[in-house]
Amino acid sequence: MSTEERYLAGRGVRLGAQIIDAIIACLIYGLTLMLAPGWIDDGLAIIGFLAYYLLADGLSNGQSLGKRLLDISVIDDDTGRPCDYAKSFLRNATQVVGIFDWLWIFGAKRKRLGDMLARTSVVTGMARR
Repeated sequence: MSTEERYLAGRGVRLGAQIIDAIIACLIYGLTLMLAPGWIDDGLAIIGFLAYYLLADGLSNGQSLGKRLLDISVIDDDTGRPCDYAKSFLRNATQVVGIFDWLWIFGAKRKRLGDMLARTSVVTGMARR
């Protein structure tokens, strides 16, 4: 196993982080609707949901809240630096194709279609140390 492969995050932990992030995005949507009933429309709640979902991997250390909880992060393949907001948007926008995006994760490099497009990898916390 190469050094690079040793630090790639496992498929299960990536799925776990994805589920946590989906729950957080749904909570943002629901809380936005609850906290501002009567003067806010669904549009603003949807914007909040999408903003978190598309940009969360650009947070500190390339970690969405789900990734932070599970000690994995997204890095730029070219620089090794944490994912930024532009790369986060690119890698997460492909999720509109659903399961087809995730089927790619079964390849040797564990990259879904979004990772290939944005030139990113998801690594364990040990890779950052």
